[in-house]
Amino acid sequence: MDQIGIDALRIENVEVDVGILPKSHKGLLGLDILKTYGFIVDMEKLELHSPHITD
Repeated sequence: MDQIGIDALRIENVEVDVGILPKSHKGLLGLDILKTYGFIVDMEKLELHSPHITD
């Protein structure tokens, strides 16, 4: 993909795998993106936090 956006964060030239997801899913972030950009996944609140995204 040329670019993906997560709130204000823009990531360019992203490799994607194409597979079958349930219709309710809009996409799936891999650990490569989560680790590279320092995302924290709060499993209790089902929230995604990043130092790149400010409230």
